[in-house]
Formats: sequence, C-alpha cells, structure tokens
Amino acid sequence: MSRNIHMCANIEGLLKRSDSFLGKLFNDDGKQVSGKRVREWLKQQLAEGKRVIPCGTCDNFDYQTGCRGHEVPPQAKE
Repeated sequence: MSRNIHMCANIEGLLKRSDSFLGKLFNDDGKQVSGKRVREWLKQQLAEGKRVIPCGTCDNFDYQTGCRGHEVPPQAKE
C-alpha cells in the first residue's frame, strides 16, 4: 500500500524569507493579508511551540514534524 504525504512549511524559514511570499497571501474572502499580519501570525505559531504549518488541509498533521501520512488503497483492477 502506498502513502500520500502533504507538504508543510518551516515557520522559521518562512520568517527568514518572508519577502518572497508577502503580497501573495489572501484571506478566504479574497482580501490581501498585510506582511506585518503574516509575520505576527507566524511568530505567534512559534510561540505556541509549532515548528511547521500545513500547506493545505491535512487531518493527520503534527506541528513538529508535518504530515504523518495517509494510506492509499490499491487501485481496483478492471
């Protein structure tokens, strides 16, 4: 059986390279998020003890190591 692993981002790395993604982040309502707000949020995540954040939806995520993986059942043969 194979496994899918979701991507995650290292928070400290994001803070060091924040200029590369600032101005490209938007809320769910489509409004742009300010760079200051993004940095504040990332620092808050670090203060909560998180090292990584998910890059999408993952129901098996660890904020220290990332996605723990998801088993993919074998495809049925026709």
